[in-house]
Amino acid sequence: MNGTETLPWEVSQVYAQAVTVAVTDCDLFGHTNNVIYLSWLERIAWAHSESLGMSFGTYERLGCGCVARRHELDYLARPLQAICCNWALGSPKTTAG
Repeated sequence: MNGTETLPWEVSQVYAQAVTVAVTDCDLFGHTNNVIYLSWLERIAWAHSESLGMSFGTYERLGCGCVARRHELDYLARPLQAICCNWALGSPKTTAG
């Protein structure tokens, strides 16, 4: 049980990790700094990718990578702990570069 079971997910295969807000994560208003939220999202995205067998080294060998084209944060409360979730939508697309 990772805390996501009671949330109304509209996607399948949600990858989740719990995080604890440290005092150093807070801004002068006592709120978790936006940069901290984004660092959590990056960390969980890599953990999710690695859980699927896709490490950074794998992407390097393949000559491709994964990027977040969009992220969404809903600030519902000032958390002491949070559950960060990640999932993949759609099929992989390649771009010529």
